[in-house]
Amino acid sequence: MPVRSGSVVTVSFPFTGLSAVKRRPALVLIVHGEDDTNVPVSQAIYFHRALSWYGAEHELVIYPREGHGFAERNHQLDLLRRTRAWFDRWLRDEASDGRGSPA
Repeated sequence: MPVRSGSVVTVSFPFTGLSAVKRRPALVLIVHGEDDTNVPVSQAIYFHRALSWYGAEHELVIYPREGHGFAERNHQLDLLRRTRAWFDRWLRDEASDGRGSPA
């Protein structure tokens, strides 16, 4: 619910971040560029530590020499592979062939 304070409006989402992890299990893949100037890598590390504390299933990947987006081709490919593996691990229906068809 938005909260107005003068000309500033603050919006909070009750099911984001660690507040949601406390209430239900989370599956989180954290990917971050080591040289990100928009979001410090320390925030990813903090989130990783908090998820560990709550026992949430997660993975943290920090790409060296990368900023807020990933420019190095090998990092882009690694991210695609990791993301695919993450979804395969947690979302694939064991009764299907991976393409949505029965095995």
